[in-house]
Amino acid sequence: MDSDVNLILSTYLMAGFFCVACQKKSFQRLATISRLQKCRLLAKEEAVRTKLDLLSMVAQSLSSHSSLSPHECAALLHWACGGGVRLISDAGHNESNSSVSVAKFAHGQSNPTYNVAVTFDTVSKICTRFVVRAQPRGNLLPGAHRIDREFRVLSSLQGTPVPVPKVYQYCEDPKVIGSRFYAMEYVEGRVFKDVSLPEITDTTERYQVFQEALRVLIKIGQLDTFKLGLSSLSKSGEPWVDRQISTWYRQFRASRLPGVDYTRMEGLHKQLRTLRQNFSNPKESAEERRLVHGDFRIDNLIFHSTEPKCVAVLDWELVSLGNPMADLASFLSPFHMPPDTSKFQLMRSVSFANPMPKGVPTEESLLHVYISETSIDKGSFADSFQTYIAVAFFRFAAILYGVHSRSRQGNASSALSAEAGSLAILPAEERYYEHIQSEARWSAWPEMEELKRTAKESGLWNLFLPKELGGTLKSEEYAALAEVMGRYEFGAEVFNCSAPDTGNMELLARYGTPAQRERWLEPLLDGKMRSCFAMTEPEVASSDATNLSTKIQRIGDKYVINGRKWWTSGAMDPRCDLILLIGRGPGNEKPALQPSKHRQHTIVLIPMHTPGVRILRHLTVFGYDDAPHGHAEIEFQNVTVDACDALLHVEGGGFEAAQSRLGGGRLHHCMRAIGSAERALELMVRRAESRTAFGRPLSQKDGMLREIGQSRCDIEAARLLTLAGSKAVDIGDVTVARRAVGIAKIEVPRLVSNVLDRAVQAHGGMGVCQDTVLARLYAHMRTLRIADGPDEVHMLSLAKSEVRRIAKL
Repeated sequence: MDSDVNLILSTYLMAGFFCVACQKKSFQRLATISRLQKCRLLAKEEAVRTKLDLLSMVAQSLSSHSSLSPHECAALLHWACGGGVRLISDAGHNESNSSVSVAKFAHGQSNPTYNVAVTFDTVSKICTRFVVRAQPRGNLLPGAHRIDREFRVLSSLQGTPVPVPKVYQYCEDPKVIGSRFYAMEYVEGRVFKDVSLPEITDTTERYQVFQEALRVLIKIGQLDTFKLGLSSLSKSGEPWVDRQISTWYRQFRASRLPGVDYTRMEGLHKQLRTLRQNFSNPKESAEERRLVHGDFRIDNLIFHSTEPKCVAVLDWELVSLGNPMADLASFLSPFHMPPDTSKFQLMRSVSFANPMPKGVPTEESLLHVYISETSIDKGSFADSFQTYIAVAFFRFAAILYGVHSRSRQGNASSALSAEAGSLAILPAEERYYEHIQSEARWSAWPEMEELKRTAKESGLWNLFLPKELGGTLKSEEYAALAEVMGRYEFGAEVFNCSAPDTGNMELLARYGTPAQRERWLEPLLDGKMRSCFAMTEPEVASSDATNLSTKIQRIGDKYVINGRKWWTSGAMDPRCDLILLIGRGPGNEKPALQPSKHRQHTIVLIPMHTPGVRILRHLTVFGYDDAPHGHAEIEFQNVTVDACDALLHVEGGGFEAAQSRLGGGRLHHCMRAIGSAERALELMVRRAESRTAFGRPLSQKDGMLREIGQSRCDIEAARLLTLAGSKAVDIGDVTVARRAVGIAKIEVPRLVSNVLDRAVQAHGGMGVCQDTVLARLYAHMRTLRIADGPDEVHMLSLAKSEVRRIAKL
């Protein structure tokens, strides 16, 4: 067999994988957090669950995904207490003396799996756990997700040398939790989601974990399927390899979606068929009836909490009868993955870090153990093993297309769609950067509308709106969502939560007339248009908003605007249809009759294409033009609008309205900044782990460790300041909120800038070029110390309030 087959197939796999990722929904993590927030609110209203502290809720949402509804939780408890789980019913649990909480395991993509905790009465709080494994909801491919088959196999394996969880009962009734499921025991132990085992620092233990996994794999292949009653598990007499190729190709064909390019996957199937015809093993027996797990990997095993001992084998969904070498190929496939595949989160369960971690046995040593411990035909082993490796890669590709299809239909098990959040988002981000660096950069990115449509259909839309304006989340709750959006430059726009539209929508919702809301607010809320806010002026110190000099004159029933604005963010966007402009007037021109300096400004609404509006130039930020929204310098020359249509709020009320707009926006910037910092720290740590200098990895250098530790401290400090500001806003005390938001606006950009600076330094030259996102994040974060009021103004205001406060003591 061609010795390069693994490289060819893995290359095809990754190419096909990126093809899938190109179409994937982005930011599923946000969907996870949002659903948890809504579930929390609903549960509180119905008194079903104990009220949770917000920070605990956010922490849980980041580690586990959306769970069952309160109604489904109650139905599950009823089923368990009624005999579905003997552990529960025999202990005397019933619906009147017990409560249930359910959290979905983040790991695993095919069949949703839930961690169920039943608490006995509110005094003793005795907790009993079990696990529910269910079919995905929605339309499923024929023959897929056979959890009844999985339940049958687990039942048969009880008491064998292969460790499996104890199973309780299978439930056919989809009305309980929305799909068929079975219950099994909760097994304590460790699950290693990364095949490189970064959690294990002892290289000897890392070696022993692989040896133990191989031992269990061999035990599975030695089971007597006739004695176990599993000889009828696979009915076809076709060889396992051909059966797998046909099955997975059929599954792939059934999961195809319109508008997706499947050329690479079809090419992979054709090449595999050709290889199969050319290198079919004549000794291969169609009568082999040995048990094959079907997806034997490190992350499908539970290990003892302190020992390198496997205590349970999980995820038997793909179990069949065939040649045990299939499981060996699945287990050893990480050795055949292309370099750096592990940079994608999903692939870390099947690909090693680069360089290979110390303590991991070589493939040759593992193969030697397998051959010596089994009765395999050593003469045909090499060619057969290569065939099974090829099939393993083909199966990976087919599974990824299935995950893609289910994610588009909304029934993917993981809220990250196979933990492919990074696989979905990062290629999308790469394409976004390709667009904004192309000649078409001043046009809207085509994929953005697709992402926005998906977010809107998922109910993840206008999440920023405060409750008093019709929103569903508190500021403190929205903070968790904004943090995730901030990890990606275009993240907030996907969910219609990006500046300056958010502040403009708040102004229109708070002060707009019915006609203004219908004309401007509704399309903004619907994501059909963009807007900008014209405030800063090049001729005056705009840090003092009372300096603004653009004139608004009233002539009859018209307003005439003259002046020049700059740093009008969003004005370059071709979708921008509305300018909210704050200017001086209209008012009495006689100085003695002028109102106070804070009552001299007015906000007017100006359609973008009104005669007299002229964009003079676009402004760059540290050399970045921030296409397609951009920042513009605009001249207003005798711009005339109807006064009744244009006036927002009241004449002279512009300063008051603008401050209400900027307050929330400042906090939103801080929330998103934390997401940027988290991403920067992740990049910094990965860089430190992957680079060696003077004989040791950077991650083992004291200086680098101090930088990493300080960055974590800075991020947590920034998060606490932001949450404090959010909570103050929710309480509603204007004075307290202004102070808390001001502190956050001063400190958070500075703290996050420090984190970004360290990440840039850790990357060296790469940190300041286009090869990472760090340079863009750094430039953006530095501007936050100026945008929405410079640090000095906020510091001055804070200091004055402190002087007044202490003087009263």
